[in-house]
Amino acid sequence: MSTAEKSDLKPRPTIRWHHVVTNLLGAADRLALEERWNPLASGDILLLCSDGLCRALADREIAAILDDDPVERVADRLMESALSRGAQDNVSVVVVACQA
Repeated sequence: MSTAEKSDLKPRPTIRWHHVVTNLLGAADRLALEERWNPLASGDILLLCSDGLCRALADREIAAILDDDPVERVADRLMESALSRGAQDNVSVVVVACQA
């Protein structure tokens, strides 16, 4: 099953506090990091993005670009797609491909 088929096809619910920054650098003397440990394998792709991307494109559209484009082009294609849709917020995208 492709990434697009696995992705959540439900519309995103409106989150009441979506505009509130919950963590940032320099706001306090100590930095509170959130971390997750997930095993990665060669060929896995990590997508780090702002909500500007997720609000402009559906999960299945993001997944289709991740599946169909060479990893070197994915970030550019995601940005282009979001901006062409008139993204209403800043759009930031980082794509990391895991290799053995």
